[in-house]
Amino acid sequence: MILFQYINITMEVISIIFLGALGTVMLLRRRSMGFEPFLFAIVVVHAVNTAGDLLAWVFDAADTSLAYALTSMGNGITYFFGPFVYTAFALYVCAWITGRKELAAPFERVVASAIIFIGALDLVCLLMNFSTGVLYSINAYNVFSWGPWASLPAVTVLAQNLIVAFVALHEDERNVSRAFGSWVLLLGIPVLAASLELAFRDLMLVYPALSLSLLMAYMEFQHRQEQQLVLRNLELTESQAKALSSQITSHFVFNALQSVRELCVVDPQRACKAIDDFSDYLRGNLQVVNAGGTVTLAEEVKHVKAYLAVEQIDPSSEFSVKWDLLAKDFDLPPLCVQPLVENAVRHGISGIEGGVIKVSSWEDSSAYYICVADNGRGFGDSPTTGKHVGIALQNVRSRLALLCEGTLSVVSSPEGTKATITIPKRRS
Repeated sequence: MILFQYINITMEVISIIFLGALGTVMLLRRRSMGFEPFLFAIVVVHAVNTAGDLLAWVFDAADTSLAYALTSMGNGITYFFGPFVYTAFALYVCAWITGRKELAAPFERVVASAIIFIGALDLVCLLMNFSTGVLYSINAYNVFSWGPWASLPAVTVLAQNLIVAFVALHEDERNVSRAFGSWVLLLGIPVLAASLELAFRDLMLVYPALSLSLLMAYMEFQHRQEQQLVLRNLELTESQAKALSSQITSHFVFNALQSVRELCVVDPQRACKAIDDFSDYLRGNLQVVNAGGTVTLAEEVKHVKAYLAVEQIDPSSEFSVKWDLLAKDFDLPPLCVQPLVENAVRHGISGIEGGVIKVSSWEDSSAYYICVADNGRGFGDSPTTGKHVGIALQNVRSRLALLCEGTLSVVSSPEGTKATITIPKRRS
């Protein structure tokens, strides 16, 4: 018994240090690699649970009133929080294997109910223990003794993990689980620990085993986040390429070159400036494919002004642009404002006299906002205009969502169109 006591104390001290380090890493990396609140909560509660068991083992058989109080408190903590930790971890793994945050399908609801029922039985037995001592008892000399149902917590862990293993097998047959070997190892450790506890009652292996399983779960979470990051970068590259192809159309290039050609005859000096503006515009578009991340609002505004200068080479393009940039110190994905301005020029104020485009920005406590508004007729349900606008807006929405979790809302009516970008402020 004394040997097992020292072994248990050593393993649980290591487990608490390990869990503290794991929780710290999860918090420090929450912005760079994502955060799993439910898994973090399991880590915290399991650390409290393990600390309670450590307290019980350290002061067991110490014949003082303080030691008796600490032993009783430690056993109460570990027997109360233990079922919650086992059950929560089993449900977390089930949800992860099935690829859903909520176990809503009929089969999944049955599995979740079975796992919760088994954990609830453990809590019921704890309530019974206060009057019957079915799990454990502590005598007047602070000596801990096992009850007739002392093996129930180990059986609970064994049963819950076997259910999860069945779910893993079921999902693997449907080719849903892509890391079956990892899940076998992840579940095998608690199952092996629970089996050894049943054979050696005084050897507490389930808590250290669950700590190791939590590390493996976090490593799997990190791996999944890295895979999602790779997919996100691929989607971003594709979105940028689509944005480039939608902006640099042969029709636009032809019209710009034709206008420059005419200026070379009537106003060579203005033609030189037009070539510079057109060059800046093309350079800004081409840089999007190779650039990663975001740009400043000033850079995006510079690109918008280069585009507007190209559009206004043609003397027939009669419209005015108003700027009201109250918020400037923030970043956004490239080619987000310029397509909105282009839509306003080509599909909003095109063909009307006195066309006005207003570009404004502001902020509040939660987000930055950029609005492009015009006084045109709106794009309505035109089978050609509406389709073109829809593609451009979808490209903008895609880059906003991928790079800064931003959104785009568009309201169009016969009195004009207003497109508003919302970029949430990052919280520490």
